[in-house]
Amino acid sequence: FKAHPSYFWNKAQKIYGPDGNCIGAIEVIRDITEIKQIELDLKQAEAEKRLILNTTSEIVTYLDLDMRIKWLNSAAAEALGRKEEDLLGRPCYEIWHQRTESCTGCPVVRARLTGQPQQAEIVRPDGRVWLSRGYPVLDQGGKVISLIEFALDITERKHIEDQLKQTTASL
Repeated sequence: FKAHPSYFWNKAQKIYGPDGNCIGAIEVIRDITEIKQIELDLKQAEAEKRLILNTTSEIVTYLDLDMRIKWLNSAAAEALGRKEEDLLGRPCYEIWHQRTESCTGCPVVRARLTGQPQQAEIVRPDGRVWLSRGYPVLDQGGKVISLIEFALDITERKHIEDQLKQTTASL
């Protein structure tokens, strides 16, 4: 048998009589063990989410409907050479592509518009090629409420494919 901790909230207030002297006190005590357990469970779930998403080398970003970053994994921050907290709230097109508006053909924008997953190969200003997949996050009514982007650097794969095409064409 293992005892679980209990948590209580309390507040006490003195009661004064007409002459201004303290004649008693009242105290309210509330068992908040269930609320504390929910808080602990949420913290553990958040830690597990971070662990899982920060373990992958694939870039993961969670965006609002204005394409501003709400959350990103460590691979995204590392790819940009920046700290995660410096990127939160910034538009993805600004930090990835040095643009002032959403990118033409962006699969995340298309996912926002269609409500369906989308993907595309994106060439960044530095010449690197990324496979980008955009997913809408829907509420219970099917309305798009936010977006998720997964991106993987496929530059080396594209170079190998190009070399293979050149070799095949010369045969």
